[in-house]
Amino acid sequence: MPLKWEKVSEILSMTLAQVERFTQQFNLQLISAPNRDYDL
Repeated sequence: MPLKWEKVSEILSMTLAQVERFTQQFNLQLISAPNRDYDL
């Protein structure tokens, strides 16, 4: 695999991990929110 694609896949996996973490935090906030009738 060329070095460029190695770098791209590395960045992509890091980004995916960040998105996953953000989603977990966001879901926790939604669950703990006092009123959940709003749509985002």
